[in-house]
Amino acid sequence: MALERNEADLFAAVLDVTESERPEFLQQACGDDLELRARLDRYLRAHQADNGPLDASPADITSVMNDLIADCRVGSRVGPYKLLEQIGTGGMGVVFMAEQREPVKRTVALKIIKPGMDTQQVIARFEAERQALALMNHPNIAKVLDVGTTDSGLPYFAMELVKGIPVTDYCDEHRLDTRQRLELFVQICRAVQHAHLKGVIHRDLKPSNVLVELHDVHPVPKVIDFGVAKAAHQSLTDRSLHTGFSQMIGTPAYMSPEQAQLSGLDVDTRSDVYSLGVILYELLTGETPFDRETLRQAGFDEMRRMIREDEPPRPSHKISTLVAENATTVATRRMTDRRGLKAAVRNELDWIVMKALEKDRTRRYESASAVAVDVRRYLDGDAVQACPPSKLYRLKKTVYRHRTITLAFSIAMLGMLAGLAYASVAAVYAKDAQALAELERARAESNLTIALAALDELYIPGGVFAGEEPSADRQRQIKRGIAFYEAFAKNNSSQNATHWEAGKAYYRVGQLFSILHDELTAEQYMLKALEHFEHLESVQPTEIIWRLNRIVVLENLGWRYNYQHRMEEAVAYQQRAVRLAEELQRQYPADDLILAAVARTKKSLAFCWNDPQKAEQMLNDALAFYTSGRKIESRLIQTADPRYLSFYEGEGDPEDETALACASIYIGIGHHHVGSQQLLLAVTDYQKAKEILRELMKKSPESASLGNRILLAFTRLSTVHEQLGNNVEATNELEAAAELFETLHSQNPQSIDLAQKSIWTANSAGQKLIQLHELDRGRVLLERALNESSQLPSLDENALPTIQLNLGHAYQQLDRTSEAIELFRAAYSQRLLVNGWNGPALALTFEASRSLSRALYLAGQYAESLEVIQQEIDELRENPDQFSPSETQHALLRYASTLLDVGKHEEYMVVIREAIENFRDKRFVEDMKEERAILFPNVLANYARQLLKADQVSEAITCLEECVAQRQVHAAEHWSLFDATSMLGEGYHRQAKIEEARVALTEGFEGMLARRASIPPERFARLVDGAMRLKQFHESIGELDQAEHWQAKIEALQVSDKSE
Repeated sequence: MALERNEADLFAAVLDVTESERPEFLQQACGDDLELRARLDRYLRAHQADNGPLDASPADITSVMNDLIADCRVGSRVGPYKLLEQIGTGGMGVVFMAEQREPVKRTVALKIIKPGMDTQQVIARFEAERQALALMNHPNIAKVLDVGTTDSGLPYFAMELVKGIPVTDYCDEHRLDTRQRLELFVQICRAVQHAHLKGVIHRDLKPSNVLVELHDVHPVPKVIDFGVAKAAHQSLTDRSLHTGFSQMIGTPAYMSPEQAQLSGLDVDTRSDVYSLGVILYELLTGETPFDRETLRQAGFDEMRRMIREDEPPRPSHKISTLVAENATTVATRRMTDRRGLKAAVRNELDWIVMKALEKDRTRRYESASAVAVDVRRYLDGDAVQACPPSKLYRLKKTVYRHRTITLAFSIAMLGMLAGLAYASVAAVYAKDAQALAELERARAESNLTIALAALDELYIPGGVFAGEEPSADRQRQIKRGIAFYEAFAKNNSSQNATHWEAGKAYYRVGQLFSILHDELTAEQYMLKALEHFEHLESVQPTEIIWRLNRIVVLENLGWRYNYQHRMEEAVAYQQRAVRLAEELQRQYPADDLILAAVARTKKSLAFCWNDPQKAEQMLNDALAFYTSGRKIESRLIQTADPRYLSFYEGEGDPEDETALACASIYIGIGHHHVGSQQLLLAVTDYQKAKEILRELMKKSPESASLGNRILLAFTRLSTVHEQLGNNVEATNELEAAAELFETLHSQNPQSIDLAQKSIWTANSAGQKLIQLHELDRGRVLLERALNESSQLPSLDENALPTIQLNLGHAYQQLDRTSEAIELFRAAYSQRLLVNGWNGPALALTFEASRSLSRALYLAGQYAESLEVIQQEIDELRENPDQFSPSETQHALLRYASTLLDVGKHEEYMVVIREAIENFRDKRFVEDMKEERAILFPNVLANYARQLLKADQVSEAITCLEECVAQRQVHAAEHWSLFDATSMLGEGYHRQAKIEEARVALTEGFEGMLARRASIPPERFARLVDGAMRLKQFHESIGELDQAEHWQAKIEALQVSDKSE
């Protein structure tokens, strides 16, 4: 019997959630209606048994399933894929791990529409998923590799196999602190934004659809399962994508109010913003905004009402209400205590989360990118957009970050205020006296002009701020001065001169805040400037100057958004600037200032455009202008309208500015050539930029701005050479950069920035030279880096130990062992002093520990070497949840190896048994994977060797049998398999298992002999040991002729070993 309409829709919704989430969903959907729950359970069992469409007859079901089921069994083939293992299922499809052999060999995730679900709606939604994923290419979104249909017509797609775990589980298992969780979250937002820009809404974002896997040692989140994707701006399929009547797509705990509403309100990208807010809430607090148990106990309608109407508690309040045990667990997983966690979340993170969770989607963040930007601002210590509408808050954030300013700005603002006050008094008290009013207005305008001139004097060529960063008092003066100026502008809005002065002031102050790295405040002032110039253009449309000024402000706004990583807005504003400039060029094709503006805006647009071909064309257009010999802007502004807001500040040499523009363009073109893998062209581009900048630096060696640009050229050129395999050239570039910045720093010893660049380039070049075995050249650079870093207290806390470790390794290779040990000891002590065994640079602590223990061991200082390793192991044992199993295991193996080498056999046996038990533990198996397949058999073999020496034969045989079994799987052709087989034969011989011993001893020796060429010289004695065991075996059973044969074989092997 067919389902009733509402039950069919509800059943379809059940199928759209994963199996693990179905019980919770059914409880919410059915509430106390036990009969409905029973019917849905019955339909679900029928579906899971592959019973096909619910309206089909039994005969139809049998016919359909016989045709389809063969495509969906483990071991069968689907197109070029062999199904290996079922790894997931959802309402729409079944996911397999599958192997592809042709045309490339790889393992993929293969998603097939579930047998029996071939309905029009599911096929339509599958096509949406397939096409949506094909549109996207982002490192944090699972890639689509292939699409097709099975022999029975079931659609499938092959996608990147993500071997990860849900983001919340990863963060908890690895005890990521709040900052590390936020860094991962920003990557997730960027991925979702990429999907939105391609016209795709996920609609089911939740931790199980955001998996984290390790690339090298770096966690990389991947958004998976666009199974309920919906086109945001385009129709991806001709079939219907409309969700069935009263059917919800998504998971209740992460569902937006508009999804729960089930109304005509279309779901847009802001629904995903809400789900991101829930994920962030859970990352911070360990709980979802609405308690899962409460949702579970609520009926279907009540659950929807809660999502639509109830306000969730702020994250900090949620932490406060957790029971003590849960709160301690949540805080510990975030490397803090309950009080510290609440303090970290309160205010800004509360605001960010609650803005994302707004019921009214118009009050949420407008995009996933906006969420990422606000989180990034929080991480960078800037004012967040989500804060309550308080100007004081933004001021406090800026004041905290910048503590000094030049006296000139204070004078400028005081002059400005004096002029405004004078003008205001004249307006009130001199209404009757026209002459006096004119006099006072003239004085006020004079004072305003002086104030703005003083403001302009804060700039020097290149846009570099001449003074120190502002103190809190100076910041307040700026704010008060601008507030007075705003009031003055509003009260005199009919005066175009006032609009011009106000617009210029807002523009200048916006630039100041940008120089102080407060881009959000800079943006606000630039927007105010834009309003004034748009007004002036509207009332004076024939005045070209206002349109030129609009272009300058639009371009600056584009850069502000660029620096905030709001690339969509950056491109939009830069495109507006280019369009305006090109419109003016069509009207005035011979105007040099307009031609210069066109070239400049194209260059700016290219630097933030993610379309490589269009960006490169823009840069080439700009380059053609700058190399044409035409007058550039800095040469024109002396004769231009004095009201023009030049993009250039000050009076630089026009020829130098032309050259600098060309160098910047070459760097930009090189960047796009790298992106399109045209590496040789990129080398040429960066080389041209570097040569231009070198010439400029001969004229201005003290210029930090030029120094930054040339460092960029050097490092990018080095990187491209390395990508091309030209390691010598790559190192030469870094060495040249190190020499350059040493010179710059010596000429500007007060510059911390140049000091840091000098240290960084010397360390990088020195490390590269050591890798190329240019030991003396590398040593000199590393010693310089160490000396300079010790004189710079403000250097990053990880920089000094990094340099010490690099130089220590260089000293080791130069046989300067004692000096290497001292450096390793200093690095190790510094790491323990600053961070202990925690913090974001934990890998550096491990490297320092291992480098020191190894150097001490090689120097024969065994006691201290063991002490260092023991300290590391104690920390690992005391905090097993803080460190990965592989870190613990590697430390134990190093400890065991050292104990054995120094003759501490009893201690060795205790430690190695612990390591062997670890290898059998599930956590270690999952964490070490392929590495375990190599290490574990080696450990078993070495342990068995010691057991045989101790005459513990039975345990040795057990270890060797396990060792041989594992090597037969993972190293069937390696000589070490046969070495273990030979030792196993010795064990059998000692237990008088004659035939087993004969077979094992013979197979072991012959296997090693056949692979003699692959045995390392230091392990050649193992082959001789195999022959010795055979000699002893034949002697013991009275086969003396065979024993003599093996004695001769032993002697021959020993002779050949000496000759080799």
